[in-house]
Amino acid sequence: MLNEDVYTIINNDKISFQIRMDILDVYLDCRKGARIICKVNEEVESIVNSILKLNLNISVGKGLVPIYASNSLFKDHFEINSSQILNGIPLYLSKEQDYADKLRSYDESMDDKNFGKLLSYPSCCINYVKLNKKVPTLIESFNFLVQNNKYNIWCWPVASISDSSLISHFPCSYNCIETEVLSKKRFNYLCKFASKDLVNKIIKYHSVYYYLEDNSIKTSIEIKDSFISPNISINEFCK
Repeated sequence: MLNEDVYTIINNDKISFQIRMDILDVYLDCRKGARIICKVNEEVESIVNSILKLNLNISVGKGLVPIYASNSLFKDHFEINSSQILNGIPLYLSKEQDYADKLRSYDESMDDKNFGKLLSYPSCCINYVKLNKKVPTLIESFNFLVQNNKYNIWCWPVASISDSSLISHFPCSYNCIETEVLSKKRFNYLCKFASKDLVNKIIKYHSVYYYLEDNSIKTSIEIKDSFISPNISINEFCK
């Protein structure tokens, strides 16, 4: 039954890849809680039905929050005021209802430290965001998540521009060990349960070269000196 449930969720292409991974993190006990932001359309029904089928508990946010279209942004916090179009419904999930409710409360009160702890984010990454006073943008990843023109495939949030990131938080460093652990867990159950097309998509966006052009993030399959390349081949880890 467990294998069937995981297979059904991971291959549900009506739901974004990131949301599928967040749901499975909780279901497979990789993390105790997760926050997902659903588009106000048919996606909501599909997501809620999937969560309830797994017997997970949900706490619904008190309002709508922005979903950003720009690939230069990485938003990981609740905003009371925003000039953006409000079109996302925040859902907080856990195996325990009390835990899901606490997630919602900490997020809406903008208590980032406790919120991050309940999301089972690495403490080093929580502290980094606190010291930085904000979650970095994806473009800023090119400054501090790159070494010798290489990106670490296990600590690369920039793949989220193609809905292909193996992590749900912003890592504190190029080689954050705890972030790598979560990424590898996710990739392992992708290789075990996901369709070939989905696995190939995730491999692709952890194998391509990334570069900046006109303040936007671009990808290429051809390397140039200024492009950022993967530190290792991810293919060899899919068994």
